[in-house]
Amino acid sequence: MIDSPVATLAGPPPAFGTLAAVRIGGAPALVVSDGNVVRAGLLLAGGSLAATRGSAVASVGDTTSIGLPTDRVTCDQLGIAPAQAEVFSRADLSAVIDTRRLPGGTRPARVLLDVIVAPDGAGAKAVVSGFVNERLLGSTVASSGETTHLDLALPDGLVGTNANIRAEVQRDSAQGDCRFEPQGYPAQMLGSSTLVLTAADGLAHDFSDLVARWSNGLEVLLPAAAADQPKLLLGLVAQVVSGLSPGNAPIRVTFVAPGGAPAPSGPFLAVSEQPPEGTGPRVRFDRGRVAVSDRSGRTLLDLGGFVTGAVAQVVTAGEQSGLWIKLLSSDGSAPVPPDLPPSITATSPSWIPPGWRWPCRQSATQ
Repeated sequence: MIDSPVATLAGPPPAFGTLAAVRIGGAPALVVSDGNVVRAGLLLAGGSLAATRGSAVASVGDTTSIGLPTDRVTCDQLGIAPAQAEVFSRADLSAVIDTRRLPGGTRPARVLLDVIVAPDGAGAKAVVSGFVNERLLGSTVASSGETTHLDLALPDGLVGTNANIRAEVQRDSAQGDCRFEPQGYPAQMLGSSTLVLTAADGLAHDFSDLVARWSNGLEVLLPAAAADQPKLLLGLVAQVVSGLSPGNAPIRVTFVAPGGAPAPSGPFLAVSEQPPEGTGPRVRFDRGRVAVSDRSGRTLLDLGGFVTGAVAQVVTAGEQSGLWIKLLSSDGSAPVPPDLPPSITATSPSWIPPGWRWPCRQSATQ
């Protein structure tokens, strides 16, 4: 029994939640009231819970997207603090951009990097090099006392759910001894540094392409059995959706009858025995065997003996791009990769833990 009443702050319980500090049997406790039990669980597991310390009652509501331009967006607009450092012989200025925060239906095409480097006492000029996801894309001699500009074109597939931007500033040692520098000179990556955006037109070819297509919402198609036994699939589905779509993207769940094929009506994530309608996946399954073929039908990989795990591939159903996950277990359970990071890219397979099969890339051209 709660010793003190909990006040409703705003809205009916299904629309808003309440986080209240109360006493139960004389002992302090937290009461979480939310029409969405999954969201309530995420609240308790999140770092935002610490912000309620010292507050008697806090309200919880849905987040809304910040209106951002669809042609270009700066670090200031994204709320990324300018990176700064003292340069002796070398220093790094870094910024990490979560592409799930970009306007829906867009993808980054270029990085306009603005860096200012203070001149040293001897008048020697520094060199500024620009890296994106640890790939060197350009360098130039730093302007003296003015902003140095780098225009970096982003190759296809380089940026997934994260764009790790790094400016490396180097200058010669005035002492001729790089082990000792008595004086450092400041450098800063400015908030005016910009991501130039372009429309994410066409069909998805890679896992990173799904980020722009899922940002405005997606349809999750699951076997009907998942309604009675959600723990079989919830872990895997939650991590995939979290890794490839923003937290405020609307999600619609549809259950597929046994033996049926999913019929997506928009961007989708499908977990099913049969491939989604209208797709032509190049991965085939036959009694524990997994075979991968190229566009001409030539077999590239044929392995057998699978009794657990799953295979995921980017597929196209009509004009809609999505991800199809085929479970290899006989009981319909999905593996839960313990080390699956927020960023899932088709070019970084190092995160794959034992028991998780590397997703096969499906071209949008059938």
